[in-house]
Order: sequence, then C-alpha cells, then structure tokens
Amino acid sequence: MDSVPTEMNPTLTVFDAIDIQSTEESDKLLQWAELPSVPFERIYHFLHRKDQINMSQVCRKWSEGFNSPSVWETFRFSLTESQLSMDPCPKIKCAEKYSRMFGHVEIVCIRNVDQHLIETWCRRLILFLDILTRNSQLICLKVQWAEFCFILDTINCVEDLKKAIVSFGESQSQHHWKQVELHSCYFFSKLLKF
Repeated sequence: MDSVPTEMNPTLTVFDAIDIQSTEESDKLLQWAELPSVPFERIYHFLHRKDQINMSQVCRKWSEGFNSPSVWETFRFSLTESQLSMDPCPKIKCAEKYSRMFGHVEIVCIRNVDQHLIETWCRRLILFLDILTRNSQLICLKVQWAEFCFILDTINCVEDLKKAIVSFGESQSQHHWKQVELHSCYFFSKLLKF
C-alpha cells in the first residue's frame, strides 16, 4: 500500500486517535498563546479589574498583556468595606506595582458614616497618595468626596491626611494636568494648589 492518510489507516489504534486529538487541542491552545499582546490589551479594556486579574493568571503571555501600560492607564481607587478589612489591601498592592503607568486616577470616597471605616479609608488614602507622590505621571485626577467631611475633624489621622494631600499636590504641580475634577471636595480643593 502506498502512503495512507492516518485518518484512513485501518491499523490506527484508539491510543493513536487520542494522541492525534490531544495534539490538535494543544495546537489550538498554542495559537492563543502566540497572539501578539495588542489583542490581549484590547480584551483587558473590556473587563473589570477582578476579571483582568483572573485572565492574567491563565498563562505567561496573558500575564504580559496584563502588565501593559495601556491596561493600567486608568485606575479607580474605591474601597469596599470588605477591602478595608483586608491586610494588605489589594488596591494598595496594585498601586505599589503599577502606579508608574497610571495616567488617569479616580478617587472615590467611601460612603459610610461609621467612624472606624472612615478612618481606615483615610489611612489607605494616605498610603495611596504617598505611592502616587513617589511614582505617578498623572495627567488626570478625579476626586469624588463624600458628604462626611464634617466627621473628618473627629478622626485621628486627619492631620496626616492633610499632609498627604498637600505633599501629593506639590509633587504633581510641575506636571501638566489635562483635567482635574473635584466633586464635593471642599476638604481636598482647599489643600490642593493647581
């Protein structure tokens, strides 16, 4: 017999067929892993941060896309009550690792009247502003402050928060901001000088 294709070979065993099928599946997976980083970066833009993290753990190539500056250009600092109880805080860890790539930052204040949670949030904000002071090249800042400003004078870290805001403002003053939005931010705006 001349050369008979493998699919038509009567001596083909079950194990050979399984081997062929698994090779085809691994070839398909290999094709995904060989995609250039640009499609991955575009996919990341459609996902929430939690889903981006899950996607980055699939393989090395997908992780490279997650570390792209375009994925981290925009960062939202908004903490849930459960994140406030985590140590270390996941948002702080992300900021420490990726803040050099931040171009647009949105700070959203916790909407709660529990004094302990507000103080914890303020301490995390102090850390976040310190990271931004050292690492970022921001072009846009948006701050959405809550209505609890009247409580700030009663928390222990208010002076540290004021210092962090002033230090951040001074470090960013030499940059050319394209946009600064301060919503309900009397506390923030009186300390920042842009």
